[in-house]
Amino acid sequence: MASARAKAEQAQQAAIKAQADAEKGRQKAFSYDPNFVQPGACLQLVSILFIYLFSRSSTYEVQKTHSK
Repeated sequence: MASARAKAEQAQQAAIKAQADAEKGRQKAFSYDPNFVQPGACLQLVSILFIYLFSRSSTYEVQKTHSK
């Protein structure tokens, strides 16, 4: 159990460091071009929105057919 906890804490620290490194990278990119947008970020947002809307409409259709 202690090993799993230690690994989880190490993973959490690595994630915090990765977030800090990514933020430094974004700041550096912004200093070169204030209008820069990370490629793919918009596509990720659209795909997440599509999945969310599709899952809600499917749930609604299932509820509507069972309520008859």
